[in-house]
Amino acid sequence: MHKAIFKDPIHGQIELHPLLVKMIDTPQFQRLRFIKQLGTKYLVYPGATHTRFEHSLGVAYLAGCLLKTLHENQPELNITKQDFLCVQIAALCHDMGHGPFSHLFDAMFIPEVQPDKHWEHEKASVDMFHCMKSKNGLDKEMEFYGLNLPEDITFIEELILKGQKDGKWAMKGRTEDKSFLYEIVANKVNGIDVDKWDYLVRDCYYLGIPCGFDQQRLLKSARVCNVNGRKHICFRDKVADNIYDMFHTRYTLHRQALQHKIGYIIDVKVKDALKEADKGMIPDSKISNAKDDMLEYTKLTDHIFDQILNLNPDPNESRGILENIVNRRLPKFVGEARLKENVLKVLDMGFGEVGNEPIDNVHFYSKNDLQTAFKMEKYQVSSLKPEKFHEFLLRVYYDPENQEYHGEVQQKAEECFHEWCRDEKNKFIDFGTDSGEEDDFEEEGEGNDEASSSKHEKASVLLFLDIVKNNEELKNELKEDDVIFIGELIKGVDTSPGKLWTAEGRTVEKSFLYEIVVNQWNGIDVRKWDYFARDCHYLGISNSFDHQRMLKSARVCEVKRRDEENGRNHICFRDKVADSVYDMFHTRYTLYLQAYQHKIVNIIEEKISEALSAAKDKSTKLSQAVESISVIKTRKDTKEVDETTRTNMLEKFTKLTDHIFEEILYSTDDELKDARTKLQDVVKRCLPKCVGETRISQNMLKDKLLLQNDWNEAVDKWNKLHPTVFLDKNDFSVDAIQLDYNQKGKNPIDNVYFYSKRNPSKAFPIKKYQVSSLLPGEFTEYVGRCEIELEFKGTKRVITGDCPSLDDCGITEVRSCNVIRGVWELCKGCKYTDPYVQLNQGECLTWGADNCTTPVLSIKHVTSFNIRLYKENNFEGPVCVTTVECPSVEKQFDIKEIRSCKVDSGVWKLYNDPDYSGEHYLLKEGEYRSLRAPAQSLECVPFKILLYENVNFEGPVFETTVDCRSLHGCGINEVRSCKVLSGVWEVYAGSDYAEPRWQLQANFSSRKNARQAKELACKGEFIAIKDLKMRVDIKGETIFRYLSKDIPEYPTPVEFHITEVAHVTKTSLEDIWESEGFMGLD
Repeated sequence: MHKAIFKDPIHGQIELHPLLVKMIDTPQFQRLRFIKQLGTKYLVYPGATHTRFEHSLGVAYLAGCLLKTLHENQPELNITKQDFLCVQIAALCHDMGHGPFSHLFDAMFIPEVQPDKHWEHEKASVDMFHCMKSKNGLDKEMEFYGLNLPEDITFIEELILKGQKDGKWAMKGRTEDKSFLYEIVANKVNGIDVDKWDYLVRDCYYLGIPCGFDQQRLLKSARVCNVNGRKHICFRDKVADNIYDMFHTRYTLHRQALQHKIGYIIDVKVKDALKEADKGMIPDSKISNAKDDMLEYTKLTDHIFDQILNLNPDPNESRGILENIVNRRLPKFVGEARLKENVLKVLDMGFGEVGNEPIDNVHFYSKNDLQTAFKMEKYQVSSLKPEKFHEFLLRVYYDPENQEYHGEVQQKAEECFHEWCRDEKNKFIDFGTDSGEEDDFEEEGEGNDEASSSKHEKASVLLFLDIVKNNEELKNELKEDDVIFIGELIKGVDTSPGKLWTAEGRTVEKSFLYEIVVNQWNGIDVRKWDYFARDCHYLGISNSFDHQRMLKSARVCEVKRRDEENGRNHICFRDKVADSVYDMFHTRYTLYLQAYQHKIVNIIEEKISEALSAAKDKSTKLSQAVESISVIKTRKDTKEVDETTRTNMLEKFTKLTDHIFEEILYSTDDELKDARTKLQDVVKRCLPKCVGETRISQNMLKDKLLLQNDWNEAVDKWNKLHPTVFLDKNDFSVDAIQLDYNQKGKNPIDNVYFYSKRNPSKAFPIKKYQVSSLLPGEFTEYVGRCEIELEFKGTKRVITGDCPSLDDCGITEVRSCNVIRGVWELCKGCKYTDPYVQLNQGECLTWGADNCTTPVLSIKHVTSFNIRLYKENNFEGPVCVTTVECPSVEKQFDIKEIRSCKVDSGVWKLYNDPDYSGEHYLLKEGEYRSLRAPAQSLECVPFKILLYENVNFEGPVFETTVDCRSLHGCGINEVRSCKVLSGVWEVYAGSDYAEPRWQLQANFSSRKNARQAKELACKGEFIAIKDLKMRVDIKGETIFRYLSKDIPEYPTPVEFHITEVAHVTKTSLEDIWESEGFMGLD
């Protein structure tokens, strides 16, 4: 089966199933090339020319990606090939019913010309799908690729029609245990689906709008959980903020593009033209009736615009309407205002359904419990969310008969509109919480992310002065006041209106220059614009802020206080970019939330800080740099540092870089041992674990003792309720952080002034009814975190074998452990009774921090490995026994190489060279007097197998990594198919390992065919012949003798003869014929 590859500008190289390609290559689907995704928006945004065609390909691709993620992570879901195909077909065909200019046709035109009929494009998509099938003979193709008709056709229809939201299961295409499949293409439950994932990214790309949403983060975390008896797609708890970002991106698209003030009036005019043309453009028919005949509808595309434009004569003036659009003779926009509620017939836009919070119907799971679904509590998500998630807009336009004098009239109309909006009689206008007085603004600067004249900025000024001092060319180029000016720009100067002017480098007339690099008044400066874009790029965080939009609209205007005769020059911005200011500071908040104040980042920074503190008096370089920093800290102004002191200080300071980390880490100085150990903890990830975080009050941020006491009370309460488990308060620490939009957490536009298109010289504060009402009520939140230091305290014992009673090991019970090698099972009772928890290599466990409540009394290997190694052939020489991997027998056992061995248990892989390199071979249980090649390193072969109760990997499934004498208690009655994920297994027909038996290994699966005979199935592994010869499962088998001949390496051609073919499916046989490497005989 050869999949077709499409080059997509959004998703790159995407592969689609041959059946989907056959559907793509039909007139009905090709029609989508002529239906623009965003309708008429290309008349406003030049790049918005993409079509429903490429969007549909993208949705089909993402549907396959999501299915693959679910299938690989949860094979027990039993997602079949038919499920894959049906969901992808529905994703491909979900938009085939769109009419000309997409939603303009079904949301504006049809309701106006046929108000008594309810018609949706999804219904037309189903009709077009059936038309495509019947006209192109696709039923046979669908059956050829394994679909069950008509059941799968019904399933595809239901997927396109969005399934059902709740209530008793009414779907016919799939049973309720596959309910999650209905949430992939069009999700009625919570609106999170691959259709949105594609169009959010694709539309942003072609519109040139930054996309603040990363669909891959959601896709990779998707998992199916049981919610109230029905299976739903859930997401990791840590991606909750990404879901808000997703719906916020949707809102941004509507605000900036889909409901653009000019784009909207163009839609209205195109709708009017279609309405007029509907009356008589087509003899004896109407444009609106084409939707009832799919053959006619196939011919109806965006080309209708040109057809109307070329009408001659034009009986209904529809051509004249479109000519006005082409010549930009449009109604003029006067203004818009946010309303408190939908009291008029107005525009509405929001995050999703009216009145619903985005995550109301979304369920999550945690890292520690992948099966349990839950809704997020308020304290678990950001408190800086909008107070509402939907808004209603009133827009006013005027359509002048004489376009020549419209500019002057429009300016007067805009003034009249704002006076009307400010009228207290208009109770339906949403003024927010602000009084609307245009002369009220904060006098105190909002400032930087750091405190004014912070230490690093002082150091930057001193370094700059040193550069000038040592550079004759700069000395001659820069005047004294220029040097002062540059130093002030680096430190920042508060330019707040009415504040005494203290800068010396430039006079107050050039105050706006001090707002470019470090803006202490409102925080909008090029420094932020760069690090927002740069940090988001390198962190892989989606950036929703476009600094170019603000940069291009920047303009200097005079801002006056109410009692001032002369104002001060400030950098102002166009009124239409006011929402971009919020986007900018929201990006800052996102960076702090997801990266700068990440819970692990904070812990690492604390560790590094402790290491530097421990080393500051032991490292000459560090101590000298610290001394220099203290000089900077104690000087209020850089002028207080004399030239000699400055030179000596900077010489020491410039030698200190990030390289100090490696210098301490790799030092051998005993005095640096404490600092070195802390950095080793960072490198090895031996860090405190974050138990959880919650939103707290500002008082707890200011006084962490309140937070610590509150936590201690919670621990005491826990210990009383759980007497068998003791949590030590001394093991925990608490921390508190502040997250906000700007330094003081105030409304970001409080100190920002704007100008209008009609009057670019007059600065004014934006009114609350002019900007989005979907904003947070507060712009600061406080987060409390609790961490536990994972210290392995008490008596330590290293265990390499099974331990039926810990008394034999010198300890009475286990309360913390670290798995160095292998897989171990910890049991509550002695002699391996009452199994408790299973740990893999590299995992650690601490009681109290990992939801563990009972100490362990016995331990055993989950998979038993034991091998005896001999230096000479015939088991001669020293013998060494191991149960774990060995990267070098010479270092571990003082044996240069192994020449014979006895495998007591498990399967082992032996390598010719150290560190698991060189030629290798597998050995199962048995005695090997002479190895085929001496070995210098060896490792265990792990085990994992999936057992299915029904054939073809269907029905209940049981996963195991250990021997199983009987299926009793495993949740299945018998095994009729299985998948070997790793290792080599022997499968028995009877219990207690009774004959008959057969052997399986990874990539080979056992199943019963239609005649109930056992057969092996291979997933299609490619392997070198020399490696195949060494496989333990084919030794002595008939196939081995066919591998005796040496086969030349690729690309030397080899002739293969097929003597017998058994149980080859039609698809697989076709692949053999079409294979380029197949040499058939005539």
